[in-house]
Amino acid sequence: MTDTNPTYKDTSTDLRSEFDRGRMIQKSIPTMARNEICQFLLFKLQQHFSMQEDVDLVTLFNVGVRTGFKTSRVPTLLVCSPELLQVLRRRSGPAVLNFGEIPILAIEVQENRADYLLKKAEYALLEIPEVWMIDPEKERIQVWTNPTNENGYQHQDYSGDDQLVSTQLSDIELTVAEILNPQSYTELMQEEVDANFELQDGFSMEWQQMALARSEYEELQEQYRELEALVHNELQEKAVLLELLEEKGIDLKAELTPGEFAMLQDDLEARKLKQENEELEKAEEGDTTLGEIMDDDSFDNLLTDEGNELIELQSL
Repeated sequence: MTDTNPTYKDTSTDLRSEFDRGRMIQKSIPTMARNEICQFLLFKLQQHFSMQEDVDLVTLFNVGVRTGFKTSRVPTLLVCSPELLQVLRRRSGPAVLNFGEIPILAIEVQENRADYLLKKAEYALLEIPEVWMIDPEKERIQVWTNPTNENGYQHQDYSGDDQLVSTQLSDIELTVAEILNPQSYTELMQEEVDANFELQDGFSMEWQQMALARSEYEELQEQYRELEALVHNELQEKAVLLELLEEKGIDLKAELTPGEFAMLQDDLEARKLKQENEELEKAEEGDTTLGEIMDDDSFDNLLTDEGNELIELQSL
């Protein structure tokens, strides 16, 4: 067999393109290592932004940046405000930020030296505040800052276990080793799921403890009300006893004589009889029955309690 179409050209739409001075330049499909770095940073940045209450930023990929009249670049990742994201959503055609629509951070996984030099100059002209240039081959990351400097960006090199220092993301915690040897997206998602389950378990336990504490508090409240009622009844009984003593002209500080004690007992019996008569009158009106009155031993308890009080006072 012979090749019947030797001039065949690959028209696969998987190839990425950048617009350079009016020419569409196709770029090779990225390596798996580059894809994994992109996925890792996309996940970590979005995770970081979601956990910061005072940060309102989004991470974008496959979004272009216009760097000239007929030139646009496609950084690996962009960090920008949600407002710029809304602008892109409303715009028809390719997702490209126009002049004046400046992201706060551009991240590039370096592919060749030409890209490195061209993009450094173009991003400086746009005054993108910060650029991360990740170089897997040299195992380093350069952070470019201060684009308005006389010679363009200043940069700081990081490698190994160095933690990146970012002027735009001051509290981000990422090391070069983490970025260049990233966890897989599956592992990152599993960690997120495990962390969520752990948070849910902790919340459930705290909720149960709070419910138990609330139940114990309600039980204590009920016990308090019961004690308060007992104290109130006790005070009422003591008040009745004090009234009797005052009516009889008995000096509480002096020792009670047998005659005084008997006199108080007679008075208590009279009060009991009076209360029974009142209950009988209520029974005749239909409020209660005579049998209920005769079975009610509350009066005997009152007499017994008050009698005990008198005995205790007499024994002083």
